[in-house]
Amino acid sequence: MPAYGLPAGSTVIVHSGSGTNGNGHLYARWNTAVWNNDGDTARITAANGTVIDKCTWAGGGVSATC
Repeated sequence: MPAYGLPAGSTVIVHSGSGTNGNGHLYARWNTAVWNNDGDTARITAANGTVIDKCTWAGGGVSATC
């Protein structure tokens, strides 16, 4: 996934496909299915690998808001 600076208190929408990063949108450019149908977890990590925050989706629906 491309690096993306996220200031404290900000919101970002992660898209698995292609697009232009910016204005609260991050495009991972995976261009393939990566999220499990029964749930998954996305993590925000610092450059040193420390987990800063995470969002878990339990499955069902097409998006999660955390």
